[in-house]
Amino acid sequence: MLTGVFRRSLKLGAPLLSRVSASSLKVFHNDADREFYIQLDKGTKAQLLYSEVEPQLWDMYSTRVPDEFSGRGIAAQLAKVAFEEASGRNARVLLTCSYLRDYVQKHPEYQKLMVPLGHAINDI
Repeated sequence: MLTGVFRRSLKLGAPLLSRVSASSLKVFHNDADREFYIQLDKGTKAQLLYSEVEPQLWDMYSTRVPDEFSGRGIAAQLAKVAFEEASGRNARVLLTCSYLRDYVQKHPEYQKLMVPLGHAINDI
């Protein structure tokens, strides 16, 4: 269910969203499409995309936030929820998205989930 603040941001778009904390926005997980997303406005969403390389190994390869919504902590909120979900599922992650590699440097609590790039899958 959408919160009242989030509902208003859907109707009013970017100007109101700039006054809303990104952490109050609802992140959805579409397991079938391998995406975490925040519905920002009608037809506009921010996404974190991943593929399942093998069971319990995710390649988080892209974080996308439309330009008009950038700089508001939306990508960080997507990252936080995605890492928490991976942790809850005992999944490991490859980070081929440069934003997510930078995010983990600032949030070392998620480093334990990482598989270093360049390692063979069978080596982990």
